[in-house]
Amino acid sequence: MTFDSIATRINNIKVPEHWLADGSVVPPTEECKEKTIQVCRKLFEENELIPKTVAASCECVFLTYRVGDRKMIMEVLNNCSIGALVNDEIEKEILWNEDIVDMNFEKCLNVLNTRDKES
Repeated sequence: MTFDSIATRINNIKVPEHWLADGSVVPPTEECKEKTIQVCRKLFEENELIPKTVAASCECVFLTYRVGDRKMIMEVLNNCSIGALVNDEIEKEILWNEDIVDMNFEKCLNVLNTRDKES
């Protein structure tokens, strides 16, 4: 998969029409999608990570990345803030969560890539 195909997926995501019907759901904005592309580009170019899931949700873009039995879940919100957590899929345990500041994913990536529980 190339980065261009990831960017295309992000630019083309939409929330389901039935979510929009009552007017209470706000889809991801263009600014949110652009920030998501920046996040994905950084993770792709610096860590060779490709998102497994790219989805629109209420006021955000939802991403998942997987390394072994660990999964990093990220939300890029319409205000362009970023939240991330890493969980152990076998133990069903959250190992780390944080608000990402200045596109610094170092701690999340360390936990995602660490095999031992002492993260």
